[in-house]
Amino acid sequence: MKNILACIVVLAVLFLALTCLQGTVVQGEARSEEAPVPSGWEIVFLPVVGNLKTGIEIMNVGDEWTYVDIWYYDETGASAGNDFNFRLNGKSSVTVFPSLTRRPASGVIVSYKAKKEPTGPFDWGTTSGYIQEGEAIAAVCNRFGPGGKPAAAYTGIGPPLLPANEGTVGNETYWIYAPVVHKNNNGWNTTIWLQTVAADEIASAAVVEMGYYDPGGKLLLSVHGVSILPLATMGLGPPAVLSDGFVGSCWIRSNAPIAGIVDEYNAAFPAEAGILMSYRLSPKNRLGGGAPSANFNFGPLIFSQYNGWESGIAVLNTSETQDADVVATFRVKDGTVLHTVHTRLQERGAWLIYPLSKFGLPVNQIGSVSIEAQWYWPPGAPSPVAPDHAIVAVVNQINLTESKGSAYNAFRAAFHGVVDD
Repeated sequence: MKNILACIVVLAVLFLALTCLQGTVVQGEARSEEAPVPSGWEIVFLPVVGNLKTGIEIMNVGDEWTYVDIWYYDETGASAGNDFNFRLNGKSSVTVFPSLTRRPASGVIVSYKAKKEPTGPFDWGTTSGYIQEGEAIAAVCNRFGPGGKPAAAYTGIGPPLLPANEGTVGNETYWIYAPVVHKNNNGWNTTIWLQTVAADEIASAAVVEMGYYDPGGKLLLSVHGVSILPLATMGLGPPAVLSDGFVGSCWIRSNAPIAGIVDEYNAAFPAEAGILMSYRLSPKNRLGGGAPSANFNFGPLIFSQYNGWESGIAVLNTSETQDADVVATFRVKDGTVLHTVHTRLQERGAWLIYPLSKFGLPVNQIGSVSIEAQWYWPPGAPSPVAPDHAIVAVVNQINLTESKGSAYNAFRAAFHGVVDD
């Protein structure tokens, strides 16, 4: 009997010792020999949460269990709270209402199997911090207006959708684009929310330059030297010196990786009669590869004065050197071509297709749109060896009668049938 009691005491001591070694937070069932920082959808960035009532939907898209933590940071990059230790089985999801100490904030979601007292979302190691990455996750940030009315939603941004470095070592350059921005344009305005992110172990401060272009590709205004601290969020409205009535695009260049969304809202917002729509800032070349020459864009849902709904489409030529011949083909739901429109889009130019009836579409229609760019150079000139071509597009959906609206990024592809965004 004494021997049995002695064994029990020894086992209890060993258990307590192991518990102390593993930390007091969450320890997974296994640990890899090496613990690389996640390079895919095991980490997701949210450029803004908490400026309105916010709910974050997170799904484990893998087949195995995973834990999820969310870290929040304010406009100075200081901690703004956290939500920790959600365990999600394969294909399950959770709704999180952020526990924020400051507003607005950015968010970083981490999926992991094991951790020991991490100090931040990029604290990865083999014996402390996050010590085993988890399953891939997807996230949507829902925001609500007065009375709990749904206002807008945007998808979380994983490293594969971050901009790739288009510069050189020591002269890093990251580009992201807003195909449509407004300043007092028939009551519409925009706020661009930027978040400094990390493609590897360290989030860096960013110095940002923003260029506002008219639809013809003419630079109207440059804003230089906007500094954003590591992991911080920053909301930027149109500059005061930009003329009222402006509608065009915004080109954003940074010396460090950044992510962002655009809020479009009318004069009535944030009152209940107001409309808020959000879309993701798009890179031309992505950190995760894919669609480096995205000359096809697809909009799965388009309205032409259908039950009060009307679509508007903004197409941006991200080339700084080449014009593009752009064709938008509208189809009804069975795939039959309804209408085709064409334009030559100058370098840095934007094509604003709104309202659709103005471009010849019949009314009372619901369907889709395919947008294709053919790259143009003057007759007799040699074709470029490596064409600098990529288009990005955004679709807005508005119902003014019911004060509703939404926006989404068109899906991009380098070739027919290969959609990766």
